[in-house]
Amino acid sequence: MALESYLDIKNLNSKVTVIGSNPVRRELVFGFEDGSVQTYDPDTGNMITNCYKHRGWVTALCAFPEARAFFSSGNDSTVVTYNAIGTPIDKLNIGSVAYSICFHSRLKQVIFGIPEGIQFHSYELNNVTGQIINSIPLYIICEHEDITTGVLMLDKLYSVGFDGKLIIYDCPFGSSPSVSKKLDQAHDAGITCLIAQKNSLDNNEWLMTGSFDKSAKVWSLDGKLIFKFVDFTQPVTGLTYVHATKTVWIAAGNSFAHVYDPKNGENVSSFIDTFLSVEDSELRYSYFLILLRYVPELNVLIASTNLKQCLGWRYKNTGCISCLKVKSPLESVCYTKKTPILMFAGDSEGDVYKWEQMQSNQIMYSSERLLKFEGKKNLSDVMVHAISLGDTKTNADNNNNKESTTNTKRLASANRIKTVEERLPAYYIRSRSAAKIRERERGIGGYVSQYAHLQKKGDTNTLSNIKKTATGKSILRILLVEKFDLIIAASEDKNIYIWGFDLEALKALTTLRDQANDLNHLPEEGADVANRVVGFTLRKIFSEHESLVTSLALVDDVDSFGGVFLLSSGWDRRIFIWDLTHFILFSQYTNPKADHVDEAQTASQGNIHDMDYSPHLKYFAYASSDMCVYVRKFSPKGSEMDLMYILQAKIDSEVTCVKWNFIMNQWVTGMENGEIRIWVIIK
Repeated sequence: MALESYLDIKNLNSKVTVIGSNPVRRELVFGFEDGSVQTYDPDTGNMITNCYKHRGWVTALCAFPEARAFFSSGNDSTVVTYNAIGTPIDKLNIGSVAYSICFHSRLKQVIFGIPEGIQFHSYELNNVTGQIINSIPLYIICEHEDITTGVLMLDKLYSVGFDGKLIIYDCPFGSSPSVSKKLDQAHDAGITCLIAQKNSLDNNEWLMTGSFDKSAKVWSLDGKLIFKFVDFTQPVTGLTYVHATKTVWIAAGNSFAHVYDPKNGENVSSFIDTFLSVEDSELRYSYFLILLRYVPELNVLIASTNLKQCLGWRYKNTGCISCLKVKSPLESVCYTKKTPILMFAGDSEGDVYKWEQMQSNQIMYSSERLLKFEGKKNLSDVMVHAISLGDTKTNADNNNNKESTTNTKRLASANRIKTVEERLPAYYIRSRSAAKIRERERGIGGYVSQYAHLQKKGDTNTLSNIKKTATGKSILRILLVEKFDLIIAASEDKNIYIWGFDLEALKALTTLRDQANDLNHLPEEGADVANRVVGFTLRKIFSEHESLVTSLALVDDVDSFGGVFLLSSGWDRRIFIWDLTHFILFSQYTNPKADHVDEAQTASQGNIHDMDYSPHLKYFAYASSDMCVYVRKFSPKGSEMDLMYILQAKIDSEVTCVKWNFIMNQWVTGMENGEIRIWVIIK
């Protein structure tokens, strides 16, 4: 839902002084410095009709759909009435230059903003003569001391002028209008523009004024100041309210518009990609916007510049709502399904950012970078990796007593947990910082492959090495586990980082909250509130891959498999199964029929690019650089992940991604040549 640039009308004969529309024929109407009034096609920008030429600048345009007509006024003190096709049907000299026009449909009056005041005329829908506005004025109220630049009618009448005044009038039925409130110093300089919005359904009622004092102000309908915007370096020359996005565009001497949310006063310009997507060029900075006008019936916004030029933006309901920026290119994104919305993005520098949707509007997001190593005195506290209790004969001889004790505990653990693979040696997972493996952490099905001791090339998980390899490495995949409130990021530095809520801070905050609630007899707040306050901290690092990690898949089926598991893979072609409940390596893919060590642990012939899990089939699929997608049955035991079938197109192109379509129950693959293929599963 955004406004996207689509129109650039150049080389106009004169500068545009006012922008309007003809809603009957869905056309744009421009008034020029040379007095011309012309209609334009909003799609192509081509001129349709040259309607009239005033003797002097065109000062105001106003449409009157009820009469299927529109009006123009100029420095020659005339008001010209046009029919639906743009033909002049009436010309009226009102005795003063009208700088603004509005209608009061209930009283059947038209109000003109003139020098030093406002002038009222009655109107009638006379289809015979074409005359709509009566020539004799009903009232003239002179409360301004300079040109009245804006008049606007809601329940009350509002006027502003170059004298800096904002005046509110009561217009009772059957009697003359009177001043209800006057703000003599609404601005420190002349007021250039006035807009308003009234929508009681979403409590969106306000006035907005722009001034030569380089500020814009939002007022309540009874004239009380709500917000003041002073972020401008030049006078404010244009204001318009975009109904589709509920934002206000402000022109203030720049080639771009400032975008604000008038309801809460927030500057949302940095979250709008309308001007961010425009390529920087010398021409862009050679002009500045002057007038702005949003046309609701066309869903377009038109702006005039100082170069005899008009620009147009069209509302697109499939466009970008918010543009969130980071310093480095993004590699992966995930988001929550809860409100307020949380999004997590990983970039090419190895940083993960959390974006939280603000409750004030749907456009703005607060940003926070999730820390990796900062604040960690000992990185080994969070490292999770596979270790072998007795990899070599020497270690076994030197640690007979330890091994005997371990075997005793191993048997007890195996009897308690029935998911342990009995055919493999008992290798276990623990945090490196633990002096001893706790009873709860042993025998949960975690083990290291029997081939691990053949492939070890030295311990690279020291603090210095991890910091060195982690710096500047891309986050290739990011996954959100809402069940456990975990953020899982697969990195190019061979590690998998897991962030979660800070449990110690959460416990302390919960204790304080409960004590305060008991003392003050307050109702308990939700757990989500406490979670938002404590924030995320690095919980674990899974470090077992030998090359960059490209693929993550979540298996959340406790009934079928007895736990929540994470599948990971990458360019080392190995597949690991991690237990997210206990943060351990549960198993690893192995091929019991393989004749060679490398073949036993590699799941494909090429690098693995992507992976996804099908809860419907209980299969997982992974895309490989060997131009195949392998589909295997999931099992917590790596040796039982049988190959079910292979998806392969007869095209020489790598498969870069694979996803499970849970709506249609189909595999969808993407290839390096740009093709997307949908695979039908035949039972």
